[in-house]
This record gives sequence, C-alpha cells and structure tokens, in this order.
Amino acid sequence: MKVCMKKQTQKRWAWLLALVMCLSVIMPTSLMSARADGSSTVVKYEHNFTIQGVTSDDFFTIAGSAGKKKGTATYDGVTYTDPLKFDSKASVKFTAPEAGKLTLVFGTEVESAAGKNVKINGTKTKVGDDGVLTVDISAGDYTITKGDTMNLFYIVYSYTKQGSTEETTKPTEETTKATEAETKTTEAQTKATEATTKETEAATKPSETKPSETKPDTGDTTVEQVSLIQSTGWLESAYVEWNEAKNAVSYNVYVKKADAADTSYEKLDNELVRKYKTSDGSAVYYRADALGLAAGSYVLKVVPVAGGTEQADSAAVTEALSVKAHDRTGFAWTNGEANGAYRDNGTLKGNAVVLYLTEETKDTVTMDVIKDAKGKTQTATGIQAILNLYKKGYDNRPLDIRLIGQVTDFAVMEGGDMVVSGSSSSKRLSCGITIEGVGDDATVYGWGIRIKNASNVEVRNLGIMLVDSSEGDNIGLQQDNDHIWVHNCDFFYGEAGGDSDQAKGDGALDCKKSTFITFSYNHFFDNGKCNLLGLSEGTTEDLYITYHHNWYDHSDSRHPRIRFYSAHVYNNYYDGNAKYGIGSTNGSSVFSEGNYFRNCKYPMLTSMQGSDVIADWTTLKRDEANMATFSKEAGGTIKAYNNYIEGGNGFVSYQENNTEFDGYVVESADEKVPATVKSYKGGNTYNNFDTSKGMYSYTADTPQQAKENVEKYAGRVENGDFKWTFTAEDDASYALNQALKSALRAYKTCLVSVAPNNTVSQNPYIGTGAEEPTTSHNTLNKEDMTQPASKQDDTTKTTESTKATEATKATESTKATESTKATESTKATESTKATESTKATESTKATESTKATEATKATESTTGSTTPGGTTGDTSSYDKTSTAFSGAYTSLSGVTDSQYLKKLYAAPDGSASADGTKDSPLDLETAIAKAENGTAVILLEGTYAFDHQLTIPVSNSGTADCYKVLKAADGAKVTFDFSSQSYNIKDTSVNARGLQIEGNYWYVYGITVYGAADNGIFVAGSHNVIERCILQANRDTGLQISRRSSSVTNKEDWPSCNYIINCTSFDNCDPATGENADGFAAKLTCGEGNVFDGCISYCNCDDGWDLYAKPATGSIGVVTIRNCIAFNNGTLTNGNSEANGDMNGFKLGGSNGKVPTPHFVFNCLAFNNGKDGFTDNGNGGALTLMNCTSYNNAKTNFNFYRTTAGGTFFNLLSAGGNSTDKFIGKISNSISFNSKKYYQVPFSITGTAVTSGQKLGTVVSDPYTSGAFTSTTAPDVTVDIDTILRNADGSLTTNGYLMSTGDYQSMGAKFGVENQVLEVKASIKSEPETKPEEPTTAEDKTEAATEATKAEDKTEAATEATKAEDKTEAATEATKAEDKTEAATEATKAEDKTEATKSGKSSLSEKNDVKGAEMSVSLKAEDNVFDEDDVMQFTELTEGSAFDAAVKALSDYKEKMVVVDISILRGAEFVHQFPGGVEVTLDIPAGYEEANTKVFRMEADGTATDMQAACKDGKAVFVTNHFSTYVIAEQAKTAEEASKVVNENVSTAQTEAAKAENAKTETVKTGDTANAGLYVMLMAVMFIGAGVLVIGKRKDLFTK
Repeated sequence: MKVCMKKQTQKRWAWLLALVMCLSVIMPTSLMSARADGSSTVVKYEHNFTIQGVTSDDFFTIAGSAGKKKGTATYDGVTYTDPLKFDSKASVKFTAPEAGKLTLVFGTEVESAAGKNVKINGTKTKVGDDGVLTVDISAGDYTITKGDTMNLFYIVYSYTKQGSTEETTKPTEETTKATEAETKTTEAQTKATEATTKETEAATKPSETKPSETKPDTGDTTVEQVSLIQSTGWLESAYVEWNEAKNAVSYNVYVKKADAADTSYEKLDNELVRKYKTSDGSAVYYRADALGLAAGSYVLKVVPVAGGTEQADSAAVTEALSVKAHDRTGFAWTNGEANGAYRDNGTLKGNAVVLYLTEETKDTVTMDVIKDAKGKTQTATGIQAILNLYKKGYDNRPLDIRLIGQVTDFAVMEGGDMVVSGSSSSKRLSCGITIEGVGDDATVYGWGIRIKNASNVEVRNLGIMLVDSSEGDNIGLQQDNDHIWVHNCDFFYGEAGGDSDQAKGDGALDCKKSTFITFSYNHFFDNGKCNLLGLSEGTTEDLYITYHHNWYDHSDSRHPRIRFYSAHVYNNYYDGNAKYGIGSTNGSSVFSEGNYFRNCKYPMLTSMQGSDVIADWTTLKRDEANMATFSKEAGGTIKAYNNYIEGGNGFVSYQENNTEFDGYVVESADEKVPATVKSYKGGNTYNNFDTSKGMYSYTADTPQQAKENVEKYAGRVENGDFKWTFTAEDDASYALNQALKSALRAYKTCLVSVAPNNTVSQNPYIGTGAEEPTTSHNTLNKEDMTQPASKQDDTTKTTESTKATEATKATESTKATESTKATESTKATESTKATESTKATESTKATESTKATEATKATESTTGSTTPGGTTGDTSSYDKTSTAFSGAYTSLSGVTDSQYLKKLYAAPDGSASADGTKDSPLDLETAIAKAENGTAVILLEGTYAFDHQLTIPVSNSGTADCYKVLKAADGAKVTFDFSSQSYNIKDTSVNARGLQIEGNYWYVYGITVYGAADNGIFVAGSHNVIERCILQANRDTGLQISRRSSSVTNKEDWPSCNYIINCTSFDNCDPATGENADGFAAKLTCGEGNVFDGCISYCNCDDGWDLYAKPATGSIGVVTIRNCIAFNNGTLTNGNSEANGDMNGFKLGGSNGKVPTPHFVFNCLAFNNGKDGFTDNGNGGALTLMNCTSYNNAKTNFNFYRTTAGGTFFNLLSAGGNSTDKFIGKISNSISFNSKKYYQVPFSITGTAVTSGQKLGTVVSDPYTSGAFTSTTAPDVTVDIDTILRNADGSLTTNGYLMSTGDYQSMGAKFGVENQVLEVKASIKSEPETKPEEPTTAEDKTEAATEATKAEDKTEAATEATKAEDKTEAATEATKAEDKTEAATEATKAEDKTEATKSGKSSLSEKNDVKGAEMSVSLKAEDNVFDEDDVMQFTELTEGSAFDAAVKALSDYKEKMVVVDISILRGAEFVHQFPGGVEVTLDIPAGYEEANTKVFRMEADGTATDMQAACKDGKAVFVTNHFSTYVIAEQAKTAEEASKVVNENVSTAQTEAAKAENAKTETVKTGDTANAGLYVMLMAVMFIGAGVLVIGKRKDLFTK
C-alpha cells in the first residue's frame, strides 16, 4: 500500500535513534586496515542496512525503501536482518576513487537473489547462488539498479592503498594516524547522520530540500547522466521514471513512435513531468506520463535542463514500449460515441482543450469559454466555473480535464461535487468531455462527480476516496444522459451517510434515466452499494447499458441492481461478495455472460422468486417478509450463459424449476429466451435485446480469461498507488473494514511537485486542429433493438469484434467468427462444376491420413539427402507424430529443373501462343491449364502480377504416383503479386484470393505470394504439398486450408492430407477488421491429416496459426503442427498493430467445446506474441502438446483449461511468464508459470493429472533468467527471417535462441537435430548414382535393438519402444529428463548409423578422445527384485549439476571419465533402492586400461563411492542396491597416487549391498554361476555422446 504516512522519519522511540547513532560510531562507513608489513592499507566503504537504514551516507547515495518481507543474510560471519528492497525505485550510487572490489550481499530467504541479476551501470550482472556478488571495478562513477527484485542487506567497496618505505618502517605510528582518521571520520559521520535525520524529517514538506539534493557542492556543474528506473507502456499511455540527476534544474520529456526518426519526437506538456518522494520519504524520483497514444510501440526520452539549456549528452531513452488500446466495447458506441475529448484510436481530437487540475491550480486555472451564439468569450477561473460556462452549450471544443496527484474540494462546488451538465435534457452538453487521471496516483479526495443532461462524456483513471457530498455517490449519472463511459477507476469508501445502509458511503457508480452507457474495467473496494441502475423510469424502452470487466472486490451488493433497463453484464469478476451479485427487478432484461463468481453469496437474483424468497428448497417455502431483497418489486428476467460459479449459495435455473428460478440458462449466446418464460411477480418477459439487429459486436472472454484480464487491467494504471489485500474472512462480511477506512483517511500523496522548476500553466492547452464531426458507431433505428438479427450462411455477425484485452473469442460461434464468408461459395473464377463428378476418385477420405501407402511418404533420413527418383526410393512412412525429428523437407526439394521429364516454362511476359520452352515461355495461366499429368510448370524469375484470382480447378489434378509441379526455376526469385486486386472493405466476401488450389496432388515450391485481397494461397484440394513458399502482406490469412465452396458439405470431401513444409508467413493483415488475417489456418471446413512442418508465422495482425471450428459446420479434422515457430503476432514488422487481432501464436480451436478436435502440436516455439503463445481457444478436445517452448507472450504462455482430461502435455517449457499457465489433462517433465512462480513437474511415463490453475511440482527460477537457454538474442523482424532461422535445406534453426540446455535440455523445442524426408513422387529422371548413406528405418532400429539385447523377445520390445502407440515406453523415450529427447534424436545421427546399430559400434563423447566403442548395461537380480513392468533408463550426462559434481569429486580422473545415469522406472515413479543386491555389468569404453578402470557411484552429498568393480574382458561388474549417477573412469596415475588425490572425495562401498551379498560379489568376480535360480535381466544399449536410449527387457534363466 503506497501510503506516505508510513515514513522512516517518524520517531517512534528516542532510544532507537540513540542506538543507531551509537552503532554508527562503532561501525563507521570508511574503514582502513594496515597490513602486517605496513606496505599497504585496505580502504573500505561499507553500508550496513540493518544498522544504518536506507538513508544515504557520505559515500553511498541510496534511493528506495526498506524491505518489508525481510528474511536474513549472513556474510563473513555477520547476520543481517534489515534490507533495502532492491526494486525498480531503488538505486545505489557512488564514486570509486581507485580500482577495487565491490561486494553486494543479497538475501536468499525472501525474494531469493540466487541466480538473479543486478544492473551495474546498466549492465546485468548475475548474483551467486549464495546471494553474494563480488566484482572487480575500476575507478569511476557507479550506479547500481534493479535487474530482478530482491533484498540488499550489505554493500562494501574496498581498494588497496599502497604505502611508502617510511610507512613500512613505522607501522605503529601509521596505525595511530589511521585510527585518528577513523575517529574524525566517525565524528563527521555522526554529524552527517544527525543532519540527514533532520533533512529526512523535512522531506515530508514538499517545498523543502530532499535528501538526494544535499550532496556537498564540489564546484562541478556537469549534469549527471539520467538514470532510468523503469518505463512501461499501458493503455493508450506510457510512462517513465528516473532518478534525480546531479546539477539538473528541470527535465524535458519527449515521445515518438519507436520506428520513427528522431525528428519525430514531440515534447510532453510540462505538467506531465512530476517529482515524487518514495513512500518512506527517504528519496526522490521523477515520473512523466505520455497520454493520448494510439496503440503501437513508442520510446520516451528524458533530457535534463541546466542553465536554461537542454543537456542532450546526459539524456536517456527508454526501450520500445508497447501501448495497447482501450477496450471500446458496449452500448456507449451505439448510435454515437463516448470517447469524450479523444478519438477512437486514443489520440486527442485536433481542437481539444486540455486543462491540468492539481491541488494548487484547482481554483486558479483559467479559460476563455465561448458564452453565446455570437462567439463572445468569458474568462472563467476555477474548474467548476469553467464547466458552468460550458453548460451554456456554445463552446463545442472537446475538453480534457487532467487531474494530477491528490486533489481535495474546490472553493466552488455543487453540494460537494464536480458537476458536468448541459442546460436541459433537450440541450445536452455534447462537445465531448474527458475527466482523467495522470499516472497511477490521481485521486479525487472527498468530492464526487455528478453528470446530467450530457452526452459523450468519458471518466477514467481516477481513484475516488471518502466522498462527502450531498448526493453521496462517488460518480453519479443523474438524468438525461447518453453515451457515457466510466472506466479504469478505483472506487473506495465514501463518508458514512444518514441511512443504515450507508456506513460505507452511498452509491459507488449509479445510473438513472440515462442510456447507451458503458461501465468497464473499474475496481470496487468493499463498497456497500456499487451500481444502482434505474429509479423511476417507468418504461423498459430505449434504456441500454453495458457492464463489463469490472472487479467487484469484496463489495457487498448492487453489481448491478437493475430496474427497467436492458443490461449486458459480462466478463465481470465477483470476488467475495457478502450479499448478492446481479439483481433484476421491474421488468428489466439482463444478459449475464461469462462472469466469474467467487464466493458471491447469491450470484444472480430475480426479485420475488427463486433464491430471493425461498427459505426451504425441499418444500419450496417462501419467506417474502424476511428474505425479499428488492423492496418486493416485480421481477425481471436474467438470461445466463457461460458463467462460472465457485462458492456461494448457488444458482437455480429455469430448467431446474420453471417457477422459482434465478435465471434462464442458454446453450449459446445467440439463443433467445422464449416468451413463455415469465417472472413470478409481474409476469415480465425477456426482450431479447442481445440478439436484435441493434446489438453491438463484441467478443466475450471465458470467465477464467475475464478474471485474469480484470485483475491486470481494472482500476487505475497498474492497479493504482493504493493497494489493499482482503482476507478470506472478508468474503462473507459486509461490515465496515475499519482498517481500510483508516488507511484511506491516512492517505497522503507522494507527489512533491508538478513540473518541478519549470513553468506550470494556469491556462489551457488549446488544440489547433479543426473541429471534428462525431463518428457514428453501430448506427441503428429504434426498431432495430426489437427485430431479430438476420441469419446468413455460416455466420451471424459481421466481425470478430473489437477487443483491447485480446480475449479468446468465447462467443465466436455466433459473432462473426472468422466465418467461411460467403467466400466459401464459389469464387468468380471457380472452375467447372461438371468436373466435380470425378471427385469420387480424387477426394480425400479421413482414413487416408494414416495409410502408409498414400502418396505422401517419408524416409527417416539420417544424413539429410535422398535419391531423386520417380516412383522409386527406399522410404518408410512419414511419421507426423514423432518428436524425434526437428524438421522435414521433400524429396523434390533438391530436384533440378533438368531432371523433370515433362515441363513447361512460364515467364511474367510469357505468351499464350508460345511453345512452353525456356526460350519461348508461356504465360502462367496458360501453362497451368496445359499441364498434363506429370508436368512440371517451371517459373522463370520475375514478378507475375495479377488483378484477379489464379485458380487451379478440381479438374486439373495429379495422382498419388505422379504429382503435378508448380515451382520456381533453379535459383530464381519468383513473386506472385496480387496487390492490384481491388479490396471491398464493406463486403470482404467478394474479395479475390491469390492462388486457389482446388486440384489434388500438386507440388508447389519456392514462390512468394504477395498482396492478395483475401488469402494468399487457399488450399481446397487434397494431397497437395506446399514447400518453401512465402506468404507476405496479404489482406487475409497467408495460407488457409478450407473447403472451396459451401456446397461441399460432406466432410470426407473437405481438403485433407495437405502438407505445408518450410513455408513462412508474415505481415498479413485484413484492413476491414484487423482480426482475420492469420499466418496459417486450417479451419472451419478442413478434413483429416493436414500437416504444417517447419513453418514460421510472425508479425501477422491476428494469429500465427488458427484452427478455429464452429458448430454450424462441425469439428474439423485432426491437424498436426510440428517443428514450427510463431512470434510477434499482433504487431506487423513496421510496428503497427490492430487492436481487434487475437494475436495468439498457436490458436487450436474454438466455440467453447462444442466442436472438439484432438490436434497434435510437436516441437514448436512461441514467443513475444500479443496474447497467448499456445491456446486451446475453447477446443474441448484432447489436445496433445509435446516438446514446446513458450516465452514472454503478452498474456499466457500455455492456456489449456478447456481441454478434456485426455489432454497430453509433455516436455513443455514456459519462461518469461505474464499470466498463469493452465492445463487440463496429463502433464510430465514440464515447467509452467503460475501466480508469478515457476513449477517444475517431474517426469512421469504416463503423465500426472493436472487441473486448470493447479500448482503442481516444485518451485524453480524463471528458466529465462537462470541460464536455461543457449542464447537469448531474439531475431530481428525487420530483416529476411528466412536467412536467420533456416538452414540451406529449409529446415529451422534458431541459432540457439530459446533452445534449452543443461538441466532443461529434455524440455522444450529443439531445432537442427535431424530431418525427415517427405517423398513426393513426380515424373523425373535420376541423376548419376551418388548413393547416399542408407537411411535408418524403423525396421533397422528394431533389428539393431534385437542384436543389442540378444533375447528371443527383444525384437518385439524394441519395436514397441519405437511405436507411438506404446504410450509407456515411447513416452519414457520422448520425455526423459536429462537429455532424453535430444539423446533419442542424436543416436541416429552418426555417418554410418544403420551399420553401427547392427554391428554394435558407435562413438564415445569426443571429450574422452576414445572412439569406436559403444556402451551397454545389463542388470541381473533375483526374480522378486524387479517388477514385471520395470523400465531401465540409461543415459550419458555431459553437463548439468550431476555431471559437475562428478568432475569435482573425481578431478584426477576427468581426462578419461564417462558419467552415466542408470534409473529404474516403475509406473510413474523412479525406484532408487532395491532389496539385497543387483549385479550391474557395464562395457568398459574402448581405449581404457582395465587395470586402471574404476566405477564410482555419486552420492547425494557430492562424494563418490568406489564400487570395487571387477574389470575383465571389456566389462566392469559390480553389485549395488541403489541406482543413480555412476562414473566409469580410468586413473591417470598409479593406483597409489590416485588414491591420495581422491581420498577426500571417494569412499569404499563397505556398507553396500556388496557386503551383504558377499557371496554374490565373489561369484561375479570369478565368473562362477554356481547359484542356480530365476533372474530378471534389464538391458539397455547407449551410444555414448549421442545419448540415445534403446530399451529392452527380458527374463533369463541362469543355471549352473
């Protein structure tokens, strides 16, 4: 809670101050200690925050406040208990006179600093695991600021001062002098402390000097470099905060678009630059807010001023700040607008007048206001006087009143209120007025705002406290208002009124006799009565209001309480409400949609029925006298859809009891309430306003999303400067919270001054632009609200709606949902329907997607090369569900033009009469039309411009054995330019696409498709392959897979089995709505088996991938997305963005579970998208995500709370989280973000059940800041992305960016590991035989595993281990931590991999300098030791904590050592301890001398135990009863020498199972198998270095 009353300067106890001063004497800031030889002196400057507090001393200049959550820190034997909270407002500055050492001691108990960063002169420096940072520094000025938030307990800077010869001979004398110097320093420090104390106390007076201004005058007038504290983009605004710069008199602050030239900087008004003190009063800082910014990316520049001149060399510029648009949704934009002084895009209207209202200027601000029809003006002084002149209605200039800091009552008010009013209901004030707060601390203190006879008024970003006016409301709409928007305000208690229900004040935000109103994103703090709606209107006609995204935070009632109105109440968060939520009376019609009710006693009530009056539900006994909540008024009707209710007394639907009901529940948002549904009292019916023609377009969040958006955005900027946390007890209590009331009374602004040392204008800032007409929004006639909306094919609304909160379209099924557009109806260029009669032989069946005999097959190549050929080639089924491959390309990608047997050439200037040769090329359309089966249309370099759609009809198809080809000529750059196509912004369904492929079996390669009026490429046929194409700046989705016409109703005829390989899509944006243009889409009407592999989607205005489906057409087929990247979606490469866009990376469904489809997503990466990285978007199917990384997406990295319990989430890695990741299903070996923490879920072969929002696993650090990634350098979107993120074969590489390593390497996406080859058959000739390495097939692996395990049943075991169907072992192989995923991939990578597997040869890690050996392990034990389903996992470790511990413990062996992990998996858990003993046989690596080879087991304490292994015949055999990390090592020295070296770290296995099983040990050593019995053997083969896991299991009989 940012309340400045709590200051360290308050003198609680006199003795405490005395103690601090005494301790200051004992521990001076500057200490000098002489060495024994007297040759030098160590000079130390230190600050102990436990003793000295957070006040600056004579060496360190300190800003910030004391940490409240403290913990302790221990350093050099001293324990510290009180820290400086090292957050964004904290800094430490000092000047180092000499080169020396700087040590910072942070805490590790609370806000642990382990592994976090601190900035030293702007450079991030990592703190050690012990919370201590020590660095060498040179002489100079230093500023230490926040990298990550933590607690700083102690700081010391020291350097060595070299002495002279004379000093060396007189150590005693020198020491005496040093002591005297210390005494003087102590005395000076004591005086400084006293002075600082006085100055700190004085800091509470704004006009007096602050601590940071009391630096001694050194005569240096150089202006210090501006040091930024923090900067952030918000809703149509941005701000920057900075520390005071020495010798700066004032500051000018500028703003510009991030990508604009420096000449574009615009200076902020002086009043927007303010000076503040920290909450404890110990330091000062500055802040500037830029208002009126359209959505986009901006930078702010702070320039200090001294001597009347800007000091440009000392200026500082922020990083790019992302600014989002406000959510302008609701009735306030129907038949008008409620933007006040602003435009729709958030910028000020050109002729707007700006007034700054502060505590100092509230009664002195002046303005010349037009007072009559002749244009005469009158000077008004004081804000209310100005508004009173505006009331006359002659001055039509928009007025923006900007309130700064804490403002109390004016000299002139109306009953204690600011009143905004027109002269009468027929002469409303309609110029456009905005009343807004600046920054996070604008506070209306003691007065209210009353609005009447007004239109187009906006109130925003205000905190309203302790209103004490005659009307009593915080904000009240009294009568005869229209188009009013109150949003992003904090509502607190008012002063108690005279009635019994007014202990917390009167209404917070009431509305009477007004229409077309929106109240949104407001935060109500325990208000007794929030929103009274309606009073004595006496009619239900023409009364419309929207309440959305409001936070009813422990408020008691009226959320809202509705008479007469048609009210849309959606996406609000009801958080612990003691009385009730929504109340419907007097014939009102209320649509309650997507609200989140948590411990709200009665979520929805209808007057005089249901929960309002039923005392006993078993007997339906009514108790109207004692229970009726609403003065026994007649009831209204509540329509309820998709609300979430948790806790409370429940809700009774009409479907449960058609008399005593609280509301009528519908199954979809557009479902109407029948006229037969009537209220118990009054017989009132629902008017279905929300399904009428006049209903505005909008998109509702799901309740869970709404809660998150509300918690983030409701109230003032970043939730305001006053924080309050309620307790569980507050949920059911409607009593006045006395502690909250006291805190409000104690509230004092931290504002020191406005425009410090600069000019503060008493006059308005007047815009010079022309007066602007009011924009019409959603214009309708009165009858529109009573007439139903018309229905069209496949869609019910026109757009996906505007949504600044970037919500996932919960109502997409009814609201413009990326419809199939009448576009699915046949396009103008659609080809002959007569040919469709042949589709029986061409259409793609759903089952074809899994047939290995289909045309699209692949080889699992290990070398990246294939043999070009027609219908021949050694291939196996392309496994689109495998996680072992990080890329793919086709067999035709390397085929040259000369290899095609049948070809036609085309050129941009080709002719229809040409012969189609290279020298006489055809035009493109003629070439396509002439292409016979097996023909390749080869495109010569150039731009092919079209003003119409290019269509390949159904009749023009290839076959499975011989594709038709459309490709760029070898080395040619080919562009299809459709930018000249006309674009109809009103009816986008008539817009032409670029290339529409209705035919089947086409291979398209190497083409850029640019500027199409609709989709760039539209795939409506089946079995097509699109490779290495670029989709750029099209005016709808770059590439979409959907049916060609709405007449194709049979799902089996929808486009299926299309493969999109290594394509890139970017800058696609639809001008009409900004919410339809995705990078890639397979949605609405696509069949089974479509695949995206190796594709990049970035900087599109909507989503990266969109798999949306809707009930009208049903579920789409299963889509597979693998090895793909989505980033920066929502913002184009030029920095522009569309507020309407969804901005997800991978959007995997839609329609709230009504059309589920179990899509697959493997090895994909999402980062920096404008909303979610990966989201189910309402797909209720069992989605599968494996090996995916999601980083820094604006909303949620992984958002899967609407899947089923069958959802699978393995090996996921979330970093840089912003909102809680959510999953429903099974999760394994993953890190997720939840409530500002990261949780690591351990590996489980079947996955661990997880529910939405569940905190599962162990808390870990943010992977991004803890070294999880090889690189954190993001790609530059302004350059050719393909040159950065693609290999020569087209497969992906991120050059290490966000590629996990170390302990994280088994999680997340990996690229550049190994590729599959998708075979596409065409009429080609083979090049001269240069036979590549034979690819490793699934059969090869089985045979290799068979030889490796040498048992009758191991072929079956190894085969099962590689099958996707074998969930247990395959999941183990895919998800094993410690590098299993990469290991499995790497195993097949060696040059002679297939032969190696068969012959049992592979390579050790190169670091061992031993090559040509494999390593296998077998475990043998009595039959009752292992369970039937135990699985052994065997992996080499080359990095990570376990590897580091082994190297440390066995340092003398590190030149020749192999570290392996042997684990036994039983079900979902690892078993470490076994009864008796297990005999382990390991291969000794080739090149190791058996006599000097040892096996060690690593213990938990970091020591190593010698397992006394018997090494003979290439095997090391030992007995153990515990499995973990083992080391096979060769001694570099003799045994005697080595034992001396490692004696401290190595113990002998005397207490091992080897001792208990001595006889067995002897048997092992001698090879004697005299003990007959039944044994179980687990066997594995590992290729060391590659780390592949090939697991087999068998039972063997060992007999004498």
